Amino acid sequence: MIEEIRIFLAKWYRCLIAYFLGIFLLIFLYNIVFNIFHNFLIYWKYNFLIISLVNFLIISLPVFIIEQIRSGNFLKSLGLKFDKLTFVYFFKALGYVLVPFTLIFAVAYYLKIIVPLGGTVSIYILIQFLFISAFAVMQEEIFFRGVLLKYLFERYNAVGSILIVSLIFAMLHIFNPYISWSSFLSTIIAGILLSLIYLQTQSLWYAIFYHFFWNVLSALILGSPISGLSQYLFFFQLKTKNSIEQFFLGNQYGIESGILSIIILLITSFFIVKFERINPYFSSFNFKKIYNEDRILLSSKK
Repeated sequence: MIEEIRIFLAKWYRCLIAYFLGIFLLIFLYNIVFNIFHNFLIYWKYNFLIISLVNFLIISLPVFIIEQIRSGNFLKSLGLKFDKLTFVYFFKALGYVLVPFTLIFAVAYYLKIIVPLGGTVSIYILIQFLFISAFAVMQEEIFFRGVLLKYLFERYNAVGSILIVSLIFAMLHIFNPYISWSSFLSTIIAGILLSLIYLQTQSLWYAIFYHFFWNVLSALILGSPISGLSQYLFFFQLKTKNSIEQFFLGNQYGIESGILSIIILLITSFFIVKFERINPYFSSFNFKKIYNEDRILLSSKK
């Protein structure tokens, strides 16, 4: 039975079919459970913990099961297993975001484009923001890079796979408040960068770290809305007052609608392509997985 499932999942498009069927099944089960515990989930103070975790499982569990069947180790297959390079990726991702954001903050604060917010910061809201941000980023990266990009790249070349995934990534942001052509372009480039990080290193953690730091630090340091969503501003607020400031630093959509964001993403993409190397722990494992699947497919045709 397991061998037959492995043969079925040896084709990339079958993995995608199985993945989306798994999501639909989990959503169906979630709706049943939600109706039972509706009042508790609506009124419990910490309901964001359960909702974030459930959403994460709906997006992640199907691909975890698929890759576990295919390879025997879904963490290695997806680039999610911790190794000695994971901490290196953590600090590299932090540096790629923190350095340009600090420079922007220094200039914008001096010009009074970034202004401090008065009042006391709620620790509860801050923890909620970090928790929701972490799980939202993991969901997006597992879906776009760990599923769509991974399976498309098993069939098509890197350029085509990256462009398709990045366009879908941007299209799913078009309903965000204050979306514009500049923010749409910026989101496409961000999708390209995150895809390059994943393909260049085979580590999904690297893309997750970069995406997380971009979202969190844009709110905490720059006081910028995150893709048009501005409910989490704690210490500062980005206030662009004229067309020049908005051209460089964006409008109500946030820093991502400004030209500086595009420049940062392009420069970071160059550094990723130029200096990052494939993680040998993940690349060798995935090569062995594909080799074994090809062998299984050939033997099944005899």
